[in-house]
Amino acid sequence: MIRIIISALGILILLFFLQGCKKESGAAKKMYLSKVYQNGLLDEEYFYDAEGRPYRRNSFNTSQGQSNPAGYRLYQYDSKGLVSKVIDMGNDNAANQVLTLLYDVEGRPARIDDRDGAEALQQYYTFTYNSNGQLTEYTVKNGATDKTLSLGFYGYDQSGQLNKQIRRYYNGATLVLFDSATFVISKPIPSEWKYLETIPLIGLLPANRFIFDMSFESLFIYRADAPPQKTTFTFSNRQYNPQGYLTGQSISVKTEYIGPITFTNTEMKYEYIEL
Repeated sequence: MIRIIISALGILILLFFLQGCKKESGAAKKMYLSKVYQNGLLDEEYFYDAEGRPYRRNSFNTSQGQSNPAGYRLYQYDSKGLVSKVIDMGNDNAANQVLTLLYDVEGRPARIDDRDGAEALQQYYTFTYNSNGQLTEYTVKNGATDKTLSLGFYGYDQSGQLNKQIRRYYNGATLVLFDSATFVISKPIPSEWKYLETIPLIGLLPANRFIFDMSFESLFIYRADAPPQKTTFTFSNRQYNPQGYLTGQSISVKTEYIGPITFTNTEMKYEYIEL
């Protein structure tokens, strides 16, 4: 069975859009996401170094009606300020997963090695860019056999804004659709976070979507199943602080799959720190 990369690379995506929720305004203050709440319960917590770079993210399990620690992630940087390693830790302080990033001469990720807690290579990712420097494709290969496991493709609108993702995997020798997404991201990240643009947009579907949720205008996910699963996200009731950063919103999810159509609603709250 193919190992989907959602969780592994979703941790990088959180960095990409840490400030994608900021509205256009004249405020010059640099504010950074500190805490994320789901339905009143703490779900994620971020910590930063003196340069404003995330170095740790705590995660919590809220399924039992309270916030219980569910591990944490550590981020390391190279001399150029780019993410060089991400370590996924359990509550026992043992590493569960280690991601190592290598960059090309343009400062774009060329390869990501995905290792287990014992540093054994499980799989690795390589990336393709177009003449505009935009990520257009990634390939996932088995770390032991070098066999191609899956591929991802990205599309852009006329203004160059990312608006489409397609993922396929190999079922034997046949390349088949796993899922796809179409979406609109309304706000670019602020200039002080431009170095994080090197992080590829891979962990979008469906986990670790907090930061995307803060920037989305629309999101539709189609998963090729039998029958196919269709998920539509609606974002409403958005509130902002005086500096123009999103502090709360409602996220409604409509799922069409097996049985009746289901609806869920989540109330999100966001807190920031100023560095």
